[in-house]
Amino acid sequence: MNKYTLAQIIKAWDATYGENMREEYPGFIQRLFEEKIERKIMLKVIAVFSVTITMSLSIYLFSYDIFNVSHVAWIHYIIPFSVGVVFAASSIMMYVENS
Repeated sequence: MNKYTLAQIIKAWDATYGENMREEYPGFIQRLFEEKIERKIMLKVIAVFSVTITMSLSIYLFSYDIFNVSHVAWIHYIIPFSVGVVFAASSIMMYVENS
């Protein structure tokens, strides 16, 4: 299945029917833009929330390790995990910005 941009659809519609979709169907075009913006905002919120929770957990566990020397091994697991979550969230945000 091919995906087309809104600009490509509008251009093809104009070539086929001789109508400017922006003028003939402004409500339809506006709704498409709103859906795209809502999707981008929701994905950004999820990404930021994930990073915030992960960093909060990392800080808590790191402070716990400082006071409990017997559990220092947690640091070796939580730091790579935190970096991975931050990287994943950043990748999601870059994808959303470019889609």
